Amino acid sequence: QGLDQIPAGSQTLGQRMNTLHLVLGGYIEGGYTGNIYDYNTSRLHLGSSIFGYNITPSVARALQITNPADQLPRTFGRKFNSEIGNHAELNQVDLSLSRAIDFTSTAFRRRGWDIGGQVEFLYGTDSAYIQSDGLNFYHGANASAATLVHPMYQFALEQAYADVAVPLGNTAALRFRFGQFDSLLGYETINPTTNLFYSHSYLFNYAIPYTNTGVLANLYLNDKLQFWAGVVRGWNVSLRDNNSTESYTGAIDYTPDSRDLISFNAIAGPEDNHDNAHYRTVLDLIISHNFTRRFMVAVNGDYGYDGAGGGYTGPTGVQGIASHWYGVALYGSYLINRYVTFDVRTEWYYDGLRDAVGGPPQTNYYEDTANLIITPMPNSTLGKYLHIRPEIRGDFSTKGHLNTNLTGAHNFNAGVAVTGAVDIYYTF
Repeated sequence: QGLDQIPAGSQTLGQRMNTLHLVLGGYIEGGYTGNIYDYNTSRLHLGSSIFGYNITPSVARALQITNPADQLPRTFGRKFNSEIGNHAELNQVDLSLSRAIDFTSTAFRRRGWDIGGQVEFLYGTDSAYIQSDGLNFYHGANASAATLVHPMYQFALEQAYADVAVPLGNTAALRFRFGQFDSLLGYETINPTTNLFYSHSYLFNYAIPYTNTGVLANLYLNDKLQFWAGVVRGWNVSLRDNNSTESYTGAIDYTPDSRDLISFNAIAGPEDNHDNAHYRTVLDLIISHNFTRRFMVAVNGDYGYDGAGGGYTGPTGVQGIASHWYGVALYGSYLINRYVTFDVRTEWYYDGLRDAVGGPPQTNYYEDTANLIITPMPNSTLGKYLHIRPEIRGDFSTKGHLNTNLTGAHNFNAGVAVTGAVDIYYTF
């Protein structure tokens, strides 16, 4: 509405952008996560201090905590909703300018080419987890349960790519993508508005990369089948790589009808520091089916292997042995009415990669999550873009360590964690 009030020659700026098929959009998301399981008493509890800690000034000084609002602990094993301390956070403010290429457009086939792309910026606490190597101007960006993010709120360039496409025959097309883009792998995404849940699966957090930088070729055969293949710099790498060898990624997307999707994705290449010999490979499979207009199920499975074991000791060799990780997540979603959707997720993840999640290697993790997606004003022109997601989640570990004490040390007797969370997001 605002763009339509700005004059631009004989049109408004909004009208001119529509003519050029340019879309300015984004979203804003904030939330709160509380650990409601007290492992000291092995009881569920709710209270004013939901983490169960009372940080006195002397304790804060001893732990070098200058701002008690930024105190530990975080929720172990979490990213994107690993709230620091006992307060709500502004997770993501997203702004993007994009132009999609419509392969079915008669104008595209008549012209014989088209260009598109996207530039997307992110601000908030989640930005620390998607910073790519070479575009990260902060320190302490890859925060673990035992460290603080400095600063908590960061800017990140999530995507910046250009597309060039040419038609092939009556239905097919070939597209080339250059730049930084979201990974082809994974059922869940960085964008919270395309996910069912506020919290993320272990698969999304640890099994796959978030972004890649390089070149992709996309062969679009028709609205049912397309292929992706490309050369990228590695996992979450942009302008600076930790080795001198490229990685390779690809995907096959098959949509037999409007109800089903089968997607097979992969990435392979050296990812360990100064190591060009040992490859890290991940195979990713996504299958979804809409039984009815209201009821959908999906499954996401990953298998990963790292020939270097994920560790590095110096310029002449790697530490550890070859390791692997794998898991599966099952999703279900039921539209109760236009106001409420009920979702469930159950997941098993085996972490064989040294310190991938942060606990001891060779650990099985399980999590069950249930939530509601509430759209309080579905009939409002502007209010229909507002969504509220309360959720409850239980995590289980075969080797404990799901809770963290004030010094960042894990409690290896705590194999259960129960969290309650809620987030609110608005798209525009």
